[in-house]
Amino acid sequence: VTPLFSDYAHKHRFVWMPDSVSATYASDSEILNFPDGTVLIKTFYYDHVQPQDETQIIETRLIYKVAGSWEFANYVWNDAQTEATLDLVGDYVDLSWIDDNDNQRSTTYRIPSDAECKNCHKNNDLAIPIGPKPQNLNKDLSYEDGIMNQLQKWHDLGMISGSIPNSIETVVDWTNGSESLQDRVRAYLDMNCSHCHADQKHCDYRAPRFAWIETTDPANLGICIEPDETPLPQHTHIISSGNIPRSALYYRINSTDETVRMPLLGRTIVHEEAVQLIEQWINSLDPPCN
Repeated sequence: VTPLFSDYAHKHRFVWMPDSVSATYASDSEILNFPDGTVLIKTFYYDHVQPQDETQIIETRLIYKVAGSWEFANYVWNDAQTEATLDLVGDYVDLSWIDDNDNQRSTTYRIPSDAECKNCHKNNDLAIPIGPKPQNLNKDLSYEDGIMNQLQKWHDLGMISGSIPNSIETVVDWTNGSESLQDRVRAYLDMNCSHCHADQKHCDYRAPRFAWIETTDPANLGICIEPDETPLPQHTHIISSGNIPRSALYYRINSTDETVRMPLLGRTIVHEEAVQLIEQWINSLDPPCN
C-alpha cells in the first residue's frame, strides 16, 4: 500500500483474511470490498535510534472488520521490545535517530488515540481503511517466487476473487523524478491529504479535493482558489501560481504549529522532501493568479 508520511517512521504492513473468503474489486479509487474478519496491520518503527543505535518498534495499529463495520485497536510496544499492550488512549514518545543521510533527527512521536484514528479513517462518521485501493496496490513487487503485480498476486493467493480490470488508473510514485512534477504532487497530496479533504470526510468543509481522480481539475488542487481560512493575511490563495509567500498550502506543510500544520495528525516535524517538491511545483505554475 502506498505509505503515508509519519515523521520518517518505517512501516511494515500486513493483511490477514479468514480462510475461504476474499475481497472483491469495487473501483480503482475505492478500498477493496473486504470480508468480515479482515485485519489490516501496520507497525511503526525507527532504525538507528540513539544512543544505542538500535531498531525501536513504537506501535502496531490494527483496523479490523466485524459484522460489516471497521474497528480500531492499537498496541504500544514496551521498552524491552518484547510485548505490545492494547492502548486506545494515545501517548507521546521522545525519539532521537540517525536518518538515511546520516543526520541526527529528533521528535516527540504521537501515538494516536482511538478518536484521532477516526479523524482520518472515517467516511460519513463511519470508520474505514485508507490505503488498500487498486490505484495504490497496482504495482510490481518482489516476492520469493519472483517479481509480480501485487493485485495479481493477491488474486492468485485467493485474497481477491472476481475480475480485476486490465487497466487501472494508478497513482504514480511521488519520489520518481521521471514522472511529471504535477503528477508527483497529485500523488503526494492523494496519499497524505485526500482521506480528509473529500466529501463526508474530516475536512469536507474546506475547498480542496485531493483525491488522485479529482486533481486533474486545477481548482481541486487549490490553484488560484481563495482559502476559506488564511493562516496569515498574505495568503491570498491556497496555491498562488509562481508565488510561494502567497500560498497557504505551502505555509501549512512547512509548519509544525498544531493550529496551522497540514496534515493535522501524523507528523510533528516538517517533511523536507515534500516541501521541496511543493516549492518546485508552485514555482513552475503559470500564469500568476489575479
